[in-house]
Amino acid sequence: MRKSSVYLTFHGIGTAPSTVPADEVPYWIDKARFEEMIAQMAEEAARKGVNLVATFDDGNHSDIGIAAPLLEAHNIAGIFFPCAARIGQTGYLDGSDLRALQSAGFAVGSHGMDHLPWARLRGAALLRETVEAKTVIETALRSPVTEAALPFGSYNRRALTALRTAGFEKVFSSDPGLSHSDAWFTRRFSYRTGRAFDLGTMIATHSTLSKRLMQGLKHRIKALR
Repeated sequence: MRKSSVYLTFHGIGTAPSTVPADEVPYWIDKARFEEMIAQMAEEAARKGVNLVATFDDGNHSDIGIAAPLLEAHNIAGIFFPCAARIGQTGYLDGSDLRALQSAGFAVGSHGMDHLPWARLRGAALLRETVEAKTVIETALRSPVTEAALPFGSYNRRALTALRTAGFEKVFSSDPGLSHSDAWFTRRFSYRTGRAFDLGTMIATHSTLSKRLMQGLKHRIKALR
C-alpha cells in the first residue's frame, strides 16, 4: 500500500533582507520557530506513517545556510525551487549553491523566471516562465530539472499544458492536501505567518473523504479554465 506524502512549503528563514519583495515577507519564518517546527513534524510524520518532504520556493540563501543542514539532521527530504532570474543575486542562491544542494542529496526544481502568476500568462511570457527558466536553472545546476513549483499556486489548463510540454515530470501546487509521491500534480501545505501550521491537524482534516472530493472538484475546475 502506498504511503501518503505530506509536502510542506517554506520560503525564507530568519529575517528577510531588504531586497525581498514586501508581499513575500509574510512567508518568512523565524529561525528558532522553524527549527522547532521541523523537529516536531519529523516526529509526528513518523508516528502517522507518512512521508514528509519540505519544499522551499524562491531560492533564498537561507535554503542552504539554514534549511538544508536542519533537514539533514532530521533525515527529511527536501526540494528547492529557485526563481531563475534571481540566481546569483544578493540574498539568493547561486549556481554553486544549487549544485551543493544537489550533491547533498536534495532535489532542485524550477519556480519560473520572475515569480509571476502563470494562470495570467500566455504565449512568449508563459514560455519564458516554463521553458526558458528551466534552461537557465539546468545551466546553473549542470543537470536536468524535472520538477516545477507554481508561483502563487497559480495555474489553469494553459499553464499545466505548458509544463507537460516542457517535460516537467512533477508539478507542485499551493493547493493544500495529501498526495502520493508518484502524483504528477502535487499538493502542498504552505507556511505563512499567523496561520495555523500543525501537521497532525492538517493530516486529519485533509484525510476525510468529503475533503478529498471537494479538493478534487476544485482542482478540476481550475485545471479546465
